[in-house]
Amino acid sequence: MSGWRVSGPTRGRGKIAPHHHLTVKIFIGFEYECPRGHRFMMSSPDTVVSGGGGALGREAGAAGARLAGADMPLYAPCVCRAAPAPAPSAASLAQLTRLHVVTPKAPVHVTLDPKVQPTPGGPIFVPQPAGSPPIKLSASAYWVLRLPYMYSDERGCLPRPRPGAPLQPGTIIAPLFGLQD
Repeated sequence: MSGWRVSGPTRGRGKIAPHHHLTVKIFIGFEYECPRGHRFMMSSPDTVVSGGGGALGREAGAAGARLAGADMPLYAPCVCRAAPAPAPSAASLAQLTRLHVVTPKAPVHVTLDPKVQPTPGGPIFVPQPAGSPPIKLSASAYWVLRLPYMYSDERGCLPRPRPGAPLQPGTIIAPLFGLQD
C-alpha cells in the first residue's frame, strides 16, 4: 500500500486548487511458521523474503501495493527444506500465523478486514460478526494479528494438508487493508 490521494480544495470562484498527494508508508508483513518452529516472511504469494534490509524507492512502494492487494496463501513450503521435494508434504509446510502492520503517523487510519478461506471453495472465516466494518487500527503503532492454527465450522475441524497429498492451499483474501480519514 504505497499511497493515498486526496483531492485539493477549491479556491474561490469555483477554481480547483492543484491536486495534492499524500503518500502514506505502511509496513506490512506476512509471517509463516512450520511445525518445526522455522519462521519466515513472504514478499509475494510465492516469494520468501531473503533477509537483510528492504528495498527503497518506487519499486518497493509498487511491490508493497501488490503485496497488500494480493490473496496470500495460508500454507507455503517451508524454508527449512534444503532440497525441495517435488510435492511439498504437510511436514514441510508452513502456515500463515501472523500479520504484522506498522501504521503511519499521518492523519489517516489503516483498516484491517481479514477473511480466511482455509480450503478452496470452503467457508470464509472473519474475526468479527458478519456485516461489521473493518477493524480500525490506531496511528503510529505496531500491530500483530495472530491467526488461528485450526479452523472449524459446525461440522468440525477443517482438514489441513496431508503428507504426500497435492497442496491445495487456503488463502487470506484481499483486500485486507484499507485507509480511512
